[in-house]
Amino acid sequence: MFLLLFAPAITPLVPIIAIVVIIGKVIYFIPTFCRMVWRVFKLIHSDMRVLCMTDAALGALAGYYLGSALIGGFIGAGLGWVNYQLVSVRWLKLVSVQMQQEE
Repeated sequence: MFLLLFAPAITPLVPIIAIVVIIGKVIYFIPTFCRMVWRVFKLIHSDMRVLCMTDAALGALAGYYLGSALIGGFIGAGLGWVNYQLVSVRWLKLVSVQMQQEE
């Protein structure tokens, strides 16, 4: 009964409060989501076996759609080389332990 007395005064504020709460959660979520995506990106490109698996899967997918496993293998190998050299070594400056020991 107490809430029914104040219902007309509270009712217009409910959508405004809901919008403010949603905007606050979105503002908190966007940087958190961006940090998560960046960490996953760096994890994929810092671990060689995950990187190779990803490029092999993309090559297999391309080979399937092009109808040739040989072409898919070459595409996967090319993607792997480009991905490792350009993204991992040059852009992210990630070098494996073996390469550090050889230098």
